[in-house]
Amino acid sequence: MTTSAERPAGGSTAADLLVFCAYAVLAVLFTWPLAWHLATVVPYDLGDPLGYGWILWWNSQATPLTDAWLNAPIFFPTGGAIVFQDAFLGVWPITTALIRFGVTPLATLNLLIIASFALSAFAAYLLCAKVSNDRWAAFAGGIVYGFAIFRVAHLGHLHVLLTFWLPLVFLSLHTYLASKRFRWLSIASMCWAMQGLTSGYFLVYGTLLVGLWALFFFRSQVVDYAKLLGALLLGLIAIWPVLGLYRQVHAAFGFRRGISEAEGYSADVVSIFHAPPVLAVWGRLLGGDDNEQQLFPGLILSVVVVAGIAASSYWAGRRWSRVTSACVGLAGMFAVASLLATQPYKVLSWAWLSLLAAAATSPPLRRVVAARSVAGFYAFAALGLWILALGPTVRFLGRRIWYHAPYWWFALLPGADAVRVPARLWLVVMLALAVVATHVLAKLRARRPGTARPLVVAVCASMLLEAWPGQIRLPTPPDRFATLENPSDRRPVLELPLDAATNYAAMYRGMFHRRPLINGESGYAPTSFLYLMSGLKNGEARVLRVFAERTTFQVVVHKSAADAARLSSLVEEAGGVKKDEGAVFTLYEVPQAPASPDSPAPPPVTIRRVTHSAQGDITRILVDDDASTFVEPGTLEIALESACRIEEIQLAVRPGLGSVEVFGNDPSRQGAGVPADPVWTGAIADLGVRAAFLSERDPRIRLRFSPMVTANLTVRLQLAPGEPNASLSGVSVHGTGCGG
Repeated sequence: MTTSAERPAGGSTAADLLVFCAYAVLAVLFTWPLAWHLATVVPYDLGDPLGYGWILWWNSQATPLTDAWLNAPIFFPTGGAIVFQDAFLGVWPITTALIRFGVTPLATLNLLIIASFALSAFAAYLLCAKVSNDRWAAFAGGIVYGFAIFRVAHLGHLHVLLTFWLPLVFLSLHTYLASKRFRWLSIASMCWAMQGLTSGYFLVYGTLLVGLWALFFFRSQVVDYAKLLGALLLGLIAIWPVLGLYRQVHAAFGFRRGISEAEGYSADVVSIFHAPPVLAVWGRLLGGDDNEQQLFPGLILSVVVVAGIAASSYWAGRRWSRVTSACVGLAGMFAVASLLATQPYKVLSWAWLSLLAAAATSPPLRRVVAARSVAGFYAFAALGLWILALGPTVRFLGRRIWYHAPYWWFALLPGADAVRVPARLWLVVMLALAVVATHVLAKLRARRPGTARPLVVAVCASMLLEAWPGQIRLPTPPDRFATLENPSDRRPVLELPLDAATNYAAMYRGMFHRRPLINGESGYAPTSFLYLMSGLKNGEARVLRVFAERTTFQVVVHKSAADAARLSSLVEEAGGVKKDEGAVFTLYEVPQAPASPDSPAPPPVTIRRVTHSAQGDITRILVDDDASTFVEPGTLEIALESACRIEEIQLAVRPGLGSVEVFGNDPSRQGAGVPADPVWTGAIADLGVRAAFLSERDPRIRLRFSPMVTANLTVRLQLAPGEPNASLSGVSVHGTGCGG
């Protein structure tokens, strides 16, 4: 028999079912007319949603975790592509069943998007009903989380929308707090694991909030910590086959998210005043282009939360401690000092840390902690998570104001290097604000039961109105190419130009012709594909010949491309033969070519010193394998320990480098000094593709030339036209016959 303390929500099953139906109707209306065109439109744009539809389709074609599933038919001939991003295995049973029963992958995707609003709202409602014991106020909490403006901003990001497991984690944790039954920790762990299988972002960010929750509510209760860790360990074991596969593949390819990527995907302080342009009410006034910067929570929600916090009894007795006052004073001193500093954001960092210390020692927070206030915890958690959403270097109107902010330290934790968009922590903030708003409205209803219910209804309607999309973009999917849809033809296909729009369209068409694609779009891209892109931009037909050494493949050149004629010429230069021509494309076939002969490299010779034209001595980085940074293109002067008979140089270069020149001192040919002509010169994209096929994690470009005796080498590295960057992480020189 389930006791009242164990009931996960505060109402009857019939009432909860009615609430879910209300959310479902709202979800259909909120995303209208998506439900009317399930199989014929793509929500938001022809980018990520097409990729998500392709993932759902591939999940229905192969059994998860098998080799066939892992080696999804994109980025040919690279394997492991399905785990380059979230594979949405948390919803796999439902989506696969729908597709196998005849629902198209596109319709399945659209149904999932609509359902995500209703499921997220209902899950948040159950959490809010549990912690407030007020279904009316909890309904508003469901609106806050399930129909958040932030979700509208990310209508094209399925892994952001599918976050309905997250509120269920905290529903189960609060139920455990009341009942002390381990099964609720087990349920929390199951929901946590399912969220991880659905969206890796919110496995990481959700775990952060779980840790804060445990510190606040368990305090020094060691048994509770042990039980929670045990439950989470069981959940981790359950999904480890999937997580382990991700880790294995990502390690093999060298995939990781650097702190610089997190910097680029962080929110600005003023992002809370930015909203999606599509909003009917706020779109014109607050609309911005970058959806990672659209954190506007809504005016009504802000008023409710701020009013509730301001009216809280925890502010009573406003006597501040000496420690708190001292921290505030220090913050003021650092703020003044920053006005005189050459790098003011570094000094300001100490001001913000002092203010955080003041908040941590303030009487209101101490009272919140002493009372184990649910609303107080989620209010302070919302503040902390918002600061994290601002990223490793906090900016105000684009200017740095906090160096090595809390997210910088968070990124050092295990697993945090797998995510790159701190701004998406805002969705967890919205869950915390949903609980806070629920408590404010529940308290109001308890004090004024006669007049509060209409006010709650008005608040819900107003919040929905603020988040309501004016007109959702619903473009039609790309055209199918009948000439590719031959069931007996398994030759790989490459569609040009190699840009995101073409790659996504190629993946969509791949669901129908079912042939391997050289194209692909995902969270990561293999190095071989990046070199292919760079080579085609640089006009190198040789990159296509490297793929032809693997097999015969076909190339679709889209006539709408601005450089269609140039691309066609490259394909023909690589041996491509025209096979078909339509109104919008030309189809070529590139026959299989004989593989280029390869030979083992001579042994490496000892490098004494490497000097960069702009960075000075970089021996430690390139030779001693202590690559704490990367070397940008420029001129390298390589000094060997002694004169050697040199035949080869190997470079570990990230894609983007266009050409390389190698000079050496060859007395046997031209006497002392650097010769006028290089011993090796040319573009290197084809060599990059070849090297990546051998090792995606550590591709080494081999520059082979006629043997020469020298003790000094000069290597000039130049970016490819149009490439923003490239970097060098290693160099080795190979030869024989070194003397004293």
